[in-house]
Amino acid sequence: MALRGISSKASVPYVPEDDRSSPPEEQTVFWIKPKKFGDGNRTASRYMGCEKAITRKGFREVDPNRLKQADIEEFLDTVVKVENWIFSEDHPNGGVIIPVIEDPSDLKQVCMDMSNDLFNEIIDASNDMSRLRAGEKKSLKSLSTSTSGKQKKQTDKNPTTVTSV
Repeated sequence: MALRGISSKASVPYVPEDDRSSPPEEQTVFWIKPKKFGDGNRTASRYMGCEKAITRKGFREVDPNRLKQADIEEFLDTVVKVENWIFSEDHPNGGVIIPVIEDPSDLKQVCMDMSNDLFNEIIDASNDMSRLRAGEKKSLKSLSTSTSGKQKKQTDKNPTTVTSV
């Protein structure tokens, strides 16, 4: 059963919660591929590979380098494009607005530059269709406009008539 209005192959433009109050032309937009059934298994496998051997006390340790690589792979599997990204001051392109980023090596740089909270929000949105739809770029869902620039009124195509008894 497919969700109405969403192709399982299409990416969805998602605006992070912190950017939603900004004007549309200033919002950072992540084009996210919704996860499908088998994608969760691939994610689980990717992160299970980050564990080191069990220690003497029975605790599992995580290899931070493998975990970082797993996060980058997860991001690249999830995000196909980023619009209006501003790198942090620590990055060589720090403070500059990059209008469109689609190249995987550049997307990797975005992943490594973003905050942990933003990374988690993007990954959580790809796992939850209702959250992804809630953060969808609003300008794509707005009412169409007339030639005068004003919004067209929505009209009911099936008006009901009220009759008195």
